[in-house]
Amino acid sequence: MRIAITGTTSGIGKSTKELLESNGHKVLSINRPEWDHHDLDHLSKLDLRGYDVLVLNAGHNLGRSKFIDAKYDSWLNIMKVNQLAPMLLTELFMKSNPKGTIIYMTTHHDPGSSCGGAYHTAKYGLKFFIEQMRDETKDYRFVDFSLGRIKTKMRENWRVPLNDDLKNWTGKWGNALNPEEIAKEVVHVISNENISEIFVKHPKR
Repeated sequence: MRIAITGTTSGIGKSTKELLESNGHKVLSINRPEWDHHDLDHLSKLDLRGYDVLVLNAGHNLGRSKFIDAKYDSWLNIMKVNQLAPMLLTELFMKSNPKGTIIYMTTHHDPGSSCGGAYHTAKYGLKFFIEQMRDETKDYRFVDFSLGRIKTKMRENWRVPLNDDLKNWTGKWGNALNPEEIAKEVVHVISNENISEIFVKHPKR
């Protein structure tokens, strides 16, 4: 298969890309600096013709803070990368291919995850977008891949001081899955056309 995936420089994206390539798939990485997801105008020039699967993995929560205290550019960029860029890439993929699978890395809201207003709004916006797209067409498979806590650099990259409580959310502590485990589930979803929703988390969470 020909598979395009965003955010492959580290974490889930990197592990997924490596596993897909080891299984013989041709993988297109959609990353900065060539494809900055903050620059939607430039991203709209991406060529996705001939691809079977699009995995929308890229995301961030940089400048994390309570919404009322957040800088305008911070939460706007969160919305661009986590919601608007995936919507744009969905449009490009559908206009370029008569059928295919699109996998969206979403999340579930955890009551203990404070200061994530823009991030959770963007991710839950994707969930509603997926439902809308399923209503509009049956030519594509739209997969909601909902994640629990994963050991990635996302929370380390919040760029805010981490007290002991917040360190627990970096994934270094507590029960969290490794990116390699998520990559296996992504490959499973790609190979199983009957999966439209999946929720992946540590069994002790």
